[in-house]
Amino acid sequence: MSDPQSPWSPPPPKPPVRRPPLNPRQWVWLLVILAAAVAGVWGMTQAMPDRAAFKGDWPGVAQWLMMLTIVGAGLVRLRLRPREAIRNILIWIVIAAVMGLGYETLTQMRGPAHSPPPVKAVPPPPGAPTQQVRLVSPADAPRL
Repeated sequence: MSDPQSPWSPPPPKPPVRRPPLNPRQWVWLLVILAAAVAGVWGMTQAMPDRAAFKGDWPGVAQWLMMLTIVGAGLVRLRLRPREAIRNILIWIVIAAVMGLGYETLTQMRGPAHSPPPVKAVPPPPGAPTQQVRLVSPADAPRL
């Protein structure tokens, strides 16, 4: 092997930087922020139930919150400068927009042969019997 003191040898590796673990005060703040986010989502759905995008899909909301948590933790861990982080986010937005436009163009190029026919509401013929729907609670439903 070559001499470690030679000018061609690589520099010795730097020891990894160890971050101190979170202290209890930081954990409290993280829990407060998480509780505020959950309370905000719940409060908005209670205030405007007809405007909720997920219509009670709480597993979907939990999935979005987890994804945002993971992405946020990754951004904090990378310690990017704000300018660099904004640049990276804009690059990904452009990539997603190009892919969306490409998919939309593809469906338009395929033409009407590949698109489903439009749904038309057909009124019942005159004199036809009307159908009644009875809503049953799960407790009253017949067991199979």
